[in-house]
Amino acid sequence: LLSGGDENDTYIYDVGYGHDTIQEHLTHILSGQIDTVKFGAGVDLEAVTFTRNGNSNDLVMTLSSSDSLTILKQFEAAYTGPFGTQWMERIELFEFLVNGSVVTLTAEDVMAMVLTDMSTAGDDVIYGFSRQDVLDGGAGNDYLSGGNENDVYTFGLGYGHDTIEDAQATLLGGSIDRVVFTGSLTPQDITLVRNGVDLDINLADGSSLTIKNMFADSQMVEFNANRIEEFYFEGSSQLLTNQDMMLRLIAEAQTSGNDTIVGFKWGDQLEGGPGNDRLEGSFGGDTYVFGQGDGQDVAYDYDNLSFDVVEFDSDVLPGEVVVERGTGINDVRLRIVDSGDSLTLENQNFSPVIGAPLSQIEEVRFDNGTVWTPNTLRSMLLQGEMTSGDDLIRGFYTADVLDGGAGNDRLEGGVGGDTYLFDRGSGHDVVFDDNTSLF
Repeated sequence: LLSGGDENDTYIYDVGYGHDTIQEHLTHILSGQIDTVKFGAGVDLEAVTFTRNGNSNDLVMTLSSSDSLTILKQFEAAYTGPFGTQWMERIELFEFLVNGSVVTLTAEDVMAMVLTDMSTAGDDVIYGFSRQDVLDGGAGNDYLSGGNENDVYTFGLGYGHDTIEDAQATLLGGSIDRVVFTGSLTPQDITLVRNGVDLDINLADGSSLTIKNMFADSQMVEFNANRIEEFYFEGSSQLLTNQDMMLRLIAEAQTSGNDTIVGFKWGDQLEGGPGNDRLEGSFGGDTYVFGQGDGQDVAYDYDNLSFDVVEFDSDVLPGEVVVERGTGINDVRLRIVDSGDSLTLENQNFSPVIGAPLSQIEEVRFDNGTVWTPNTLRSMLLQGEMTSGDDLIRGFYTADVLDGGAGNDRLEGGVGGDTYLFDRGSGHDVVFDDNTSLF
């Protein structure tokens, strides 16, 4: 084991030295950063293989079965802010004697050679480095992981079934990763499939590219360690962004049948069209579009930090819409009376924690400028449940006004400071106020 430490060290290695290991460790960034390995005259550069030990940061240079040189943490980088990217453990220069002349490879040259040697016609596992890498698996079913910095992944016809997991480890480690589709490929030559948080891209010859965790976005932080930001097509010289791909997925999910359309972190516009569709907004301020002939749709928005709206088509007026309770006790159904089409706001009135922001639709908008708020919807729903018969009317987590009208009614207020209306002719009513909140 050889360990030079601070300052500019030189390590000597030649045929017959056996299996040596270098651990070059600087204690501070100003202590010299030009360390060198000098290979003796017995080492043939063409016979040396440069490999990475799995997904570790170790470099292994193999001369033969009896001779190899391992450099521990050769590829380990640290992000130091104003001092940039620092490589505290690596060897910067590798000197070989070739036909009597000195040939010097830099650390960057060695990283490029490692990536080249890892790409075969078989099934490869290729890890990038803390720099801008180009990863090309070629034929075979390959796994590619660029890591930090702005990486480029190459894919095309005949590439097999490849998987990308970018695995950026730091916020400072680059934010513009790109897939390049080679040859004559254009955006029209690919088929997109959303598989949970993964993106599958299929080609006509059966080749496929899976981008793992492409849509695994955080609600609070603008960071996704595995997102690919750009897609370039050599056949048409077109550049698409990750948002372009998301918009395409949403557009292609809308059919004349029963669709499930799931949005992304960005503020999406979701419209199911004909059929009984399920629309899920995700993070961001989403817009749900609904109108005559759109069937029995369900909108579910689980983001409680954004402003989400329902927009009715211009041919729907407020007086044509009835607000009623849906299948679930916390659902709100907006039903167009004439056509029978309806949009159910799933769990619109559900509050898992009293006082916490709700995963609800904040506004229902009409083309004539009318706006219904969540309080408006709750009030209209409760009024609509009052009949001249025997009613069961349940309130919500808010301060509600419950009026059974005529008939023998049961009024359940629930959480919140509720008001119960009772008068002559109201019948024999029962009030049950189950306020389980301490507040």
